[in-house]
Amino acid sequence: MYVSQASAVIQEISNSFPNFIQLPIEIQSYILFLGVNPDFSGRLKCQSKSPLIRNYTLAAKALYPAITEIFHFALKKNYIDPYSLNIKCAFFKDAKNRGKIHKNFFSPQECLYISKELCSELFPEILRENSREHFFYLLKNGNFSPDIYSYYWLLALNKADQANALFSKIEIIRKEDVWIDALTLGYVPIVRYFLEVLKFDPAQNDNAAIIIASRNGWDEIVKLLLADKRVDPSADGNQAVLEAGLNKHVGVIRLLIADKRVDPSIGKNRVIRFAAEYGHIELCKLLLADVRVNPNANDNYALELALVENHMEIVTLLLTCNRVNASGYSKALTLSIEKNYIEIVDFLLKNRRVDLYAESKKVLTLVALYGRTEILKLFLKNDRFDPSRYKNKALNIAIKSDYHDLVEVLLKDKRVYAIANTCKILFWAANNGNLSIFKRLLKDKRINLTVMNNKAFILAAQNGHVEILKLLLQDKRVDPSANKNEAIKLAAQNGHTNTITILLNDERVDPAVEDNLPLRLALNIDKYKKIVLPNLIFDSYEQERILESSDNTETVELLLKDPRVDPGVGDNIAIRWAAEKGHAKIIEMLLKDQRVNPAV
Repeated sequence: MYVSQASAVIQEISNSFPNFIQLPIEIQSYILFLGVNPDFSGRLKCQSKSPLIRNYTLAAKALYPAITEIFHFALKKNYIDPYSLNIKCAFFKDAKNRGKIHKNFFSPQECLYISKELCSELFPEILRENSREHFFYLLKNGNFSPDIYSYYWLLALNKADQANALFSKIEIIRKEDVWIDALTLGYVPIVRYFLEVLKFDPAQNDNAAIIIASRNGWDEIVKLLLADKRVDPSADGNQAVLEAGLNKHVGVIRLLIADKRVDPSIGKNRVIRFAAEYGHIELCKLLLADVRVNPNANDNYALELALVENHMEIVTLLLTCNRVNASGYSKALTLSIEKNYIEIVDFLLKNRRVDLYAESKKVLTLVALYGRTEILKLFLKNDRFDPSRYKNKALNIAIKSDYHDLVEVLLKDKRVYAIANTCKILFWAANNGNLSIFKRLLKDKRINLTVMNNKAFILAAQNGHVEILKLLLQDKRVDPSANKNEAIKLAAQNGHTNTITILLNDERVDPAVEDNLPLRLALNIDKYKKIVLPNLIFDSYEQERILESSDNTETVELLLKDPRVDPGVGDNIAIRWAAEKGHAKIIEMLLKDQRVNPAV
């Protein structure tokens, strides 16, 4: 622990908690030790076995429960104990951050001794809780600075003499401002005093009082206002219930909707939309119990918001509500597929209110478009779902999107008619090298592996999928020299030496085709652009893939070993290319061939 950092903490605690310095040294040390995050150097952080880091970690783990236990034990005490009070002070900020402060945090008697800072922080809570005993002890504390709210609280408690004595010592503000502050901050005694003694009109400014109290969630103040016949809780377009809904004040909403004048469906059921969007489950339950609330409003927008925000508990609540219509189930299904909420999809599929036949086109599209394999498996288990509808739409999209797992799952289903998609599946599997799907296709004798002039074979050669080439060559119908030996041309261009080896072993393949084009393609990509591309059967995307440049040294070497290949082709381009690239081995090989002119 750095000394400067520890000193700063001691100074801060001493200023905030004067009694801290009266603690035993051991307790001060524990509190400081746990309250400071050591700024270890980067080098030390990297040394996981550093004694400093190891000992700090072990000590922190051991001491923190002990100090915490002392603190919580002190909170239970209801008598004056200097150590328990000091420990409370030391832990006050942490407790405040965790929202654990309440009127019993300090006993009434302890309010006589707390610091000025604590007085100012605790007074609003004491006033909200209407804790008179705490207040009277606080007034005796020399660190407490009473204000206008202390003045009005004393008046509310019939302590006029004390209030009058205080009046000359405080800053005076307008009654109207005190009224607004009391409504905003939840000062119940002052609100009651203004209503009962000062006879303030709570309906003024278009019933602003109940709107302010509802916005801030002060149940007791809302009760006081609702008991006044002058107050209209539905004023300003039911703004009170809207504000309470937006700020998830369930207690206030319960009070408001118990009044027949308040419409919880105001703003096209905006309140339940708030609750669904922000995950307020208790508020949703309360609103769904009111028949005036329509969970289907705005095309089931509440359900949509809950799904989008991933509030699964609210989604389940809405879907189990009998008032949610079929369109709500439809929307839930489509959104759950998009978001990959498997449990919600499973829940919906078990409900007969979901019309899978009507939704099948949308479902098939989304499942395939997003590649939701696990969700597809759930659908395939349902007898109301047909994965082959719309001419195998799901399969077509999955193929186009390159979702291997999805294609495989679909092809395993007997309802999917693979023959209708022979070309697409065959070409897709050959192009991507999906061996398992390709093997499945080969088992079906109805599939023509040579369709479109052996395009499947050419695609496999183009991408170097050797295992698929071997499978295809087992079929006598497949011609590896199809389309003017396109397979070896593309294999040479892309440098797939293993593919070329297989092709050269087949006597039907001519490596010297079109004036030794495979060799020229391996040597010069520009030639390929001019000679081959205009005659290709592939689309522009595939052409771009073909044109990716590569160093084809091994390919050139492999082709030159074949006696059918003429190394002197193209005005001895082979040796010129080898010399330019600095490939001594190929140059040596070429010089041994009498057809090569080294003087070119």
